[in-house]
Amino acid sequence: MKIAFLIDAFPVLSETFILNQITGLIDRGHEGDIFARHCRDSSEMHPDIIQYHLLKSCTYLALPPSNRLTCLNEYLRMLMNFAIDRPATLQRLITILRERKIKESFSRTYTLAPLLQKPFDILQCHYAHNGLLGVHLKKLGCRAKVVTMFHGHDIRA
Repeated sequence: MKIAFLIDAFPVLSETFILNQITGLIDRGHEGDIFARHCRDSSEMHPDIIQYHLLKSCTYLALPPSNRLTCLNEYLRMLMNFAIDRPATLQRLITILRERKIKESFSRTYTLAPLLQKPFDILQCHYAHNGLLGVHLKKLGCRAKVVTMFHGHDIRA
């Protein structure tokens, strides 16, 4: 199975529960790609990160540029790429834009675009806010099953 892990930051020394899940699935023969929203200092890292070559399988998700003109150019480039490579995704994005705030939808889509480049069987999201990003990916046409793990502070009554 091909699994995409959507996490906040990588590598994080204290989040061995995420690392153990990734390495455990790799040991069972699954392929795993890591998509992190932030890069952490990798001067101190768990030995498994080196042993499993996990930094090579990690993609850091980019936020849209803060300069408005550059941001507009990036959004247009993203839309052109979708029009050429993924017209169904473009159509879904237009539908989402009608329903939501334009800036928020574009920003999420821009950040998550690398996850749309490869087919995955499972999208494993850690923490609730990443699960919401997984839902956005499903709306864009991602066919992976979305699984979200809550880790305590993100569970609310």
